[in-house]
Amino acid sequence: ISILAINSKDKTTGLNIREVSENEVDEEISQEQLTKINGIITREQAESIALKRFGGIVVGFESEKENGRIQYDVELKVNGEFIEVEINALTGEITEIEYGDEDDD
Repeated sequence: ISILAINSKDKTTGLNIREVSENEVDEEISQEQLTKINGIITREQAESIALKRFGGIVVGFESEKENGRIQYDVELKVNGEFIEVEINALTGEITEIEYGDEDDD
């Protein structure tokens, strides 16, 4: 599979942003599978990282393997707006931020 990744910095937050072409390979991971993997942060830790950065409330959570990397997607509602925070499950690093509700597309 051909994958094109472009790294840049968000001018507002200063965080690194990774844009990837549509050819990503995503695979959902069950909670049972996650508990068998050593060295990953917990769901609660991922939610705490997202809440500490943005505030609001958690309205959704998903764990998946994307291009061989385990990640958590924490969806927050902050001041009436939706923010999806992608967190590396091994390092706890915020790797991507998406503003707005996907259903609005």
